[in-house]
Amino acid sequence: MTEFDGSFPHEASFDDPVSHDTSGPTLLDEQDEFFRSALLEAEEKADQTRYLRGPLHGAFEFIAQKVQNELTAIDPRLTPEHLLPAAFQSPDVHRSLEEELWAVKPLLKNVRLFRNNESNKLAQESLATRLSEQGIPQGLLDTPPYCRQDESSDNYTSAGSMCANACFRMIFGGLTGWVLSEETVAQHFIESKGKAIVSDSEYNKLLTTDLVRNTSGKVTSVIDIVGADFATIDRLASVIRRGRPTAKIYAVVNITSTESALAIEYGVWHTGIILGTTDTDVICHDPSVKDGGPYKSIPRNTFAQRWAGAMNRVQLFIAD
Repeated sequence: MTEFDGSFPHEASFDDPVSHDTSGPTLLDEQDEFFRSALLEAEEKADQTRYLRGPLHGAFEFIAQKVQNELTAIDPRLTPEHLLPAAFQSPDVHRSLEEELWAVKPLLKNVRLFRNNESNKLAQESLATRLSEQGIPQGLLDTPPYCRQDESSDNYTSAGSMCANACFRMIFGGLTGWVLSEETVAQHFIESKGKAIVSDSEYNKLLTTDLVRNTSGKVTSVIDIVGADFATIDRLASVIRRGRPTAKIYAVVNITSTESALAIEYGVWHTGIILGTTDTDVICHDPSVKDGGPYKSIPRNTFAQRWAGAMNRVQLFIAD
């Protein structure tokens, strides 16, 4: 298994452009115009994300069926999707929780606890060992510029939610060479969507717009995998590298929050970008304002447990 030697082929770090007085697209008024145009184009697009089942999908389906039994006992209309963080729910599911099923929302905490225990058991009994035998070599995945969530002076939402925006901004920066400010992204999402964070499909559509393509000179596609492992990421990225050697490949991963109470009670997921693995750790750009950082090392067993809590989900962004 390849160890990181401390160097990264695409190492970069940007400050939040809010603090800079410079010409070019980092000026806030130019960012506003650009992002507003991208949102308008994305509104007219269909999400072209390709969804795949990883080798561990069956194990998580088994947990999902057990969870479904618990939910049915509360209300037959409930599904495992009702337990997902709000940003990952379909509009219909989110609406049903807020309107038709609001009375059962307090009861979902116990089901989330049950699901969390089942995921932890799976990680301890098999996933940690499986992942310990796999790796993602240095240089296979690209390293975008690092952005920390909640960088700006205005706190648009809780610190546990803005990680998705930070990862979007990192991928955008890796593609275009400049980073959208958190303020620009949050404000325009609030104006157009009513909240500072949006569903994954909205981020994906933005990154595949003609405007981003023309700015970056690259066409972006997205593969969304549930039940992945390191070998899955290694295999897919290696195939892409062989066929498209100039492509940029970024891996955005969902893991449970380090705030375990939030993860259980509200189903909070955290988002980061995998850069590779060592014999002992997983290396990530972690946007957490509390305990994250660029090139953060997460012990393999800890990562296995947190990844299992989010069904070993990863999104690969391929731009060429």
